[in-house]
This record gives sequence, structure tokens and C-alpha cells, in this order.
Amino acid sequence: MTKKKRLFFSITCIILFLLVAPILALYSQGYKLDLEKMRFVATGGFYVQTENTSAQIYLDGRFERKTGILQNSALVKNLIPGDYQVKIEQEGFLSWEKTLPIYSQKITEIKNIFLLRKRLRFNLLAKNIREYLISPDGKELLLTIDNEEKWLIKTVSLENQEERKIIGAEYFEERNPIAAPSLSNWHPETKRILLSYTENGKNEYLLIKDYETEENKKIIPLNNIPDQAEKITLDASDARALFFFQDKTILRLEEGIAQPSPLLNNAISYLIKDGEIIWLSKSGFLYRSGLSGETREIINRKPFPVQEDSNYQIDFYRSDVVFLRESETLYYLSAAGTFDKISQGIKGLVLAPDQTRLAFWSNNEIWILDLIPDQRENYYGEENIDQEYREIFLSRFSKKIGDCFWLTPYHLIFNVEDDIKITEIDTRDRLNVFGLKSFKHPSIFFNRERDWLLVFAENNLFLFDSILD
Repeated sequence: MTKKKRLFFSITCIILFLLVAPILALYSQGYKLDLEKMRFVATGGFYVQTENTSAQIYLDGRFERKTGILQNSALVKNLIPGDYQVKIEQEGFLSWEKTLPIYSQKITEIKNIFLLRKRLRFNLLAKNIREYLISPDGKELLLTIDNEEKWLIKTVSLENQEERKIIGAEYFEERNPIAAPSLSNWHPETKRILLSYTENGKNEYLLIKDYETEENKKIIPLNNIPDQAEKITLDASDARALFFFQDKTILRLEEGIAQPSPLLNNAISYLIKDGEIIWLSKSGFLYRSGLSGETREIINRKPFPVQEDSNYQIDFYRSDVVFLRESETLYYLSAAGTFDKISQGIKGLVLAPDQTRLAFWSNNEIWILDLIPDQRENYYGEENIDQEYREIFLSRFSKKIGDCFWLTPYHLIFNVEDDIKITEIDTRDRLNVFGLKSFKHPSIFFNRERDWLLVFAENNLFLFDSILD
């Protein structure tokens, strides 16, 4: 090679190095050439985490990668800032789609993605159901079966379908024919069932105890509960007593005692939870008392303006998570000790498993109340805000909303008239709402620990299992 050629080659290499080195340096620092703007820009990425293993990730229709088998997550890096159509899918499952932005030097998180199976297993659990109750742990059912003018009340285990007869129409054979009693209250922990019925225009009650075996079972008529008694309650902390409400007084009826004894006066509403009475007084204060009536705590600092002609319901989860419903108006106990008005026209509410969010709904809308917005990640497409709680509109439907439960801390399962649906609560872009199945006028119950969905429709009871599996 001549001296001139060597010089030319050296100069060319130097020029190429001077041109390429900055580009390589930019790429190594997370920059990329934006062909539309014809300039280098700092890139970003997506962090994807799903409930499904080996889910496929597509950006703008182009396959990028799969989530990992162990952590169910993936990081897609070096993306030019802009909006991307994200699609996550897996064979045999309904796909998830959303348009989300990528920002320079930031990772956009897509977490807690749940893909629903296209085909779910369900079976007919029982027919000719007149009424049913579900045990607090969701493992058992108490059913009233109507069959050819004969009725039967029994328990059914959801774990092994074992059945146990409690009482049948033959109990009343010596008296006038009677329709099946109503299932008023059930406490599996203390093996007690309270039934109510009407006879000769009077309210009557039966207490069934120790029903696990025929030898130990006791059926006790309760003749000392007045007709005006309301909200009759059994509690695990006192297996020999029941509680009821009458004329603004909470009363306790103990087994073997002829007359009930008054516990608390000037009460507007009450509930019994974990061996305590949570009750709203006529003065507007919410009290926490023992089962003997002694006051343990005044929960709110400022009295609530009670309207005596309104109906009140207390939703007490713990001392710092308390809701009060005045007819269909929802209030939340703030850190200041006052009840703040949240919304009107409320038909139901349910607290998330982690107790940091509340879902509440009217006839046609579902809302989320975020109880820790200042600690929340940028999940709703907004920056974190310094406030005690935040209301978030989730969705509106043209048909009436029925029941609603938390499927996961980030998904709801509910029915809109005949249709059972699952929705995420990530309000960025559009919601991913999956249709599960349709029944005629269903009511539903979901047990998250067991992953069971119960559907009661047309006097039949259906069981879905492994929705999350």
C-alpha cells in the first residue's frame, strides 16, 4: 500500500470514528434516532408484569418478547418517546390492550395484568333453591330447597360437596302447613342457625344449635323475641346469646333467660364485629362497646347530624376505615374524626383485600375511593397528590349494576343485569372489561381465598372455580 493510500485510509478511519463514536456513545446512554424528528432522543421503556406466565407482549402490532416464567414480568427498553398500542395475549386467554405513553428516561409500568380464560369451568351445584346464605369464610352454604311442596334446609360444603340436613317440613306436620322459614342468621363457628317465619300473623323464631350431628342437634323455639325486633344478630364471641334492636335500644337475649336485657339506649343503628358492638347514637357519635355494653371508644370527634327518619348502616373495617350510609348517601370517617360526604345514590360498597381502596356503585356507575393516594404509584395517569383520599370514576353502564366483589386488589367482578363481567381499575386509556357469562337475573358471590364464584339464577346455584388459575 502506497504512502498516499495509507494516509487516505487513516483519515477515513478517523472521520468514521468521529462520526460513529458519538452515535455509539448516545446509544450506550439510552438515546436513539427518532426518524420522524430526525434527531436523537432519550429513550424510555415499558415494565410489564402479569398474573399469567409466558404472556406475549406486542407494541404497535409487533411482537417484542414474553414475560418470564418465574416472575411473570418483562422489561422492554430503548423505545422512542410517544404513544404505543400495547397488546398482551396468551393462547386460550382473552387479550389485554391499551394505548400508553413512553417518556424520555422513564419506565412506564404496566402491572397486575390479568388475562381471563376463554373457557371457564362451572357446574350446577343445586336446584330448586328458594334462599341461601354463605358462611363468613365462604366454605359452606346454607340452602332452603323447595321441591314438590316439601321444603328442606341443609348445609353444603363447597370443598367436598358434603351435605347435612338441618330441618325439613316434617317439623311442622302437627301444626298448620307452613311455608319454609326464612334464613335470618347463621353462625357456623358457634353452630347456630336462626330461622324466622310467620304464624297466625305473629313473627316466630327457631334457634337450631349443634347441628353437626342428629344426636346433639337442638331446635329451640324463641318465644321471647318481640314482634318489633329488628336486626337479630348472632356473634361468635357469645355463643349463648343473641342481640337485636328495638325502639332505639340494643338488647341482649341470653339462653335460658326469659326476658331480654337492654344494653345500650338511644341507638340509631348497630353492628356486631369481632366481639364488639359498633353503634351510632342519637347524639351523632359512633361508639365501640363491649358485648356487655361498656363503652371502649368514641370513634368520631364531631357528631354526625342524625336524621331520625333516615336509615343508617355502619361499615366498620377498623378504627381508621369506617363508612356510614345514610339511606343511599355514603360518608367516610376522615382523619380529622368527621364524616365526609362521598356520594349519593349508593347501592353497595366493598373494601379491597388490602384495605386501601373501596369500590362503591350506584345503579349505573362504579367508583373507586383510593384511601392512600399520596402513597400510590402513578397508576391512574396522574401525579401523586397530597390528600387523604381520592374519588376515581371507573365506568358507567346503560343497565343496572347488581353485585360487585374484588377479584384481585386491582380487578372487580360484578354483574350488570344478566351479564357477569370483570374489569381492571387502571383508568389509563380505556378499561379492559371482560365478559364472563350471562344468566337470567343473577346474584353473585366471589370467594377470593378459594377462587370460587357462586351464581344464583332462576332458583339454581352454579359454581365457577379457578377463575384466577
